[in-house]
Amino acid sequence: MAKTPTPLGGKPSKKSTRTALCNTLSPTGDLIQSETPFRRVHSSAENGGRWHSGCEVARAVWLSISVLRCFLRKGDSLRSSPTAISVQQHSSERDALEETLPARPRLPKPQGSPPGRRQRAPMLRRPGSAVATPRPADSEPSPQKPFTMSLAGLVPKRVWALADYAGSYAWLPILSISRGTILAILKQIQIGSLQIVDTDGSLTICGSPQRADADGEKSVYTIPHAEFRVLNDLFWVRLLLFADMGFAESYMLGEVACPDITAFFKVFIVNRPYLSNGTTFLSSISGKIASFVRSTNTLTNARLNISAHYDISNDMFAAFLSPDMTYSCPIWLPKSDSMASQETLEQAQYRKLCRFVTNAKIRATDHVLEIGTGWGSFAILAVEKTGCRVTSLTLSAEQKRLAEDRIRQAGFQDRIQVLLCDYRSLPVPREQAKYDKIVSIEMLEAVGAEYLETYFRCIDQLLKSDTGVAVFQCITMPESRYEVYSRSDDFIRRYIFPGGHLPTITQLLEAIRAGSSTKTTPPRLIPESVENIGPHYAKTLRLWRQSFMQSFNGRIKPALVREHAEKGTRMGEEDVELFKRKWEYYFSYCEAGFATKTLGDVILTVGREGAVEMMEDVPL
Repeated sequence: MAKTPTPLGGKPSKKSTRTALCNTLSPTGDLIQSETPFRRVHSSAENGGRWHSGCEVARAVWLSISVLRCFLRKGDSLRSSPTAISVQQHSSERDALEETLPARPRLPKPQGSPPGRRQRAPMLRRPGSAVATPRPADSEPSPQKPFTMSLAGLVPKRVWALADYAGSYAWLPILSISRGTILAILKQIQIGSLQIVDTDGSLTICGSPQRADADGEKSVYTIPHAEFRVLNDLFWVRLLLFADMGFAESYMLGEVACPDITAFFKVFIVNRPYLSNGTTFLSSISGKIASFVRSTNTLTNARLNISAHYDISNDMFAAFLSPDMTYSCPIWLPKSDSMASQETLEQAQYRKLCRFVTNAKIRATDHVLEIGTGWGSFAILAVEKTGCRVTSLTLSAEQKRLAEDRIRQAGFQDRIQVLLCDYRSLPVPREQAKYDKIVSIEMLEAVGAEYLETYFRCIDQLLKSDTGVAVFQCITMPESRYEVYSRSDDFIRRYIFPGGHLPTITQLLEAIRAGSSTKTTPPRLIPESVENIGPHYAKTLRLWRQSFMQSFNGRIKPALVREHAEKGTRMGEEDVELFKRKWEYYFSYCEAGFATKTLGDVILTVGREGAVEMMEDVPL
């Protein structure tokens, strides 16, 4: 039977939240029937303790804030690559948590225990376990000995420590408030449906299931239906405190299971107008703080940010990419084409790379600068088709090594040079030695908003001033959503591409204008064309995710474990599973964004005023 808590009708006010808190429990701990969106709290006998409405309600609110402080104060362990920490470091984490918690109020001792009430034993709770086990009162604590602990489990350990500390005094009200608030927000879903199975097996249905598409034929008009099962009650608290980031962390930590995570994202995207008040007060605070402390892409940070994603394992990327190792959006044949259903990902990537050669008008005599090597697929194809020379820049040592191996295998080592160098550090050559063409494929996302103008100023300085042509591919954010995006934190920037930034098309064009002009000279880079190929990314990401999951146990997992062993770190099963779920989430997260036009991906071509070769196909 579906649970139907009273909808909040929007963002809950402080007054309504306070009233709901005070009306939930009486001073004796008995349940009071009230019209609130919060789930009912068990009676005092089930709680195992007596509630005092004044100090205990205040304590519940304070503990909720303490959770937020605890998360923000110590940083996010999930962002780190799997490594190990010592027991002393974990102890300091625990001590720091305890400092954030207020002292328990001292209540007057009753004369004797109430009838039928047993003395509670101290409780032990393990991260990831939904059941606490009693510790015998006369048992001696085991002596501490050196051991290592995965960073993957650090966040839930801190929260479980809070749950243990709060115990019967505040944890159940916090959980009840979190669950009730979130369910009230989800009840506002009007397009498609969302089915929720809680830890106790209860079912909640949000939206209209009968409106969901059930014919199995996916299209741009498909109405999404999704479901998820809560495996750990911490999910509700995490979601209340951190909104979408809380869901991402819960998914990676295995606190929630979702059979079709892409459909889940689509439900939220299409219901965005109805869930506009879905960000709670605490989650908005955490998002603003995370946004404030986000690192900028200085020369040092840029290399660290790129390494965080690409210096993982070449074997891992080879396991899910097409054989050409192109890690960007391709161009698929239209559905109306008779060969569309038989086209492979490699063929679609080849078509996109050829588009760059065509747009840039690359010739055999050209010296081409590529910013962002990847694994060398564009450089190899450009030389193969035209015979040009290519200088390619990368910040990933792992990519450079494999790209050079692939270039040698293709026999183009005398035509292609790969440099481990930031674009800002590349010396500006004299005019005759400047580059004829410049190409950059999905690298602009790593530049950062603060450095877009600097990037195009470097392009202007490196490109031949009379006939040069440059072609860029960049994932973009719609103008209508950029303000919200720029002020908040998100999963991609925290866990996948630290320091990343998706500009709008307007920002790109403005940065091109500003970067190629001075106070005394007009812009020297003239936009020639803008083509959005973003919708082509949805199918690509789905294929990558399927290949990733199919290859994980056989290829990716052994490569990860071996790589970390070579670096002197141990990657346990918990770390491996977290890594797997993080990338699964990443692929689905992006697929939903491109499938709903929440994200774009443009090919932008610019040229000098004298680049008449751009007109060679036009009849005059």
